Amino acid sequence: MRNSWKNVQVTIWAFGAALVMLGAFCGEEIFAAEKKARKGSNKPIAVLSRQSSAYGDVAGHEIYQSVILSKNVVSSDKALEGFEQTMIEQGEEIAGSGTHRGFETDKFKDGLQFVRYEGTHKTITKEGGAWELTTQGKYTITGGTGPYAKAKGEGTYKCRFTAEGGQCDWEEISEW
Repeated sequence: MRNSWKNVQVTIWAFGAALVMLGAFCGEEIFAAEKKARKGSNKPIAVLSRQSSAYGDVAGHEIYQSVILSKNVVSSDKALEGFEQTMIEQGEEIAGSGTHRGFETDKFKDGLQFVRYEGTHKTITKEGGAWELTTQGKYTITGGTGPYAKAKGEGTYKCRFTAEGGQCDWEEISEW
């Protein structure tokens, strides 16, 4: 009887050790968050600051840095609706068209998400002084706080702005 109990103990210990090893070697793959497709639209609230310097080689060549605040107005994931974004952006442009890159913090109800982005922008001036700015690019979700601490993903964005306002539409595959 004593040997039978010892065999049971060894079997339980071996099973437990196997589970621990399985978790250590494969845990991230087994317990990884589900990747989810999300999309939505954001509207700008304010340009909090913008500093620029003329480069001087050709007319209209500028290097700039901006801090922009925007708010989500619609999302395919209802938990994300209404989140605020703060973007710190640097760019280079000639006559309003060029490249930009930056860092973004998305403020959700229960934590923050951190994003890196880069893209292109183009300004078209129309008759009478009206203008249209379009932007497009890609972004990478790099982490966050709270439930977004292990957030990761990638997405694309397209924006259109005029003197009357504008919005950015985005699509991503992400996981938390």
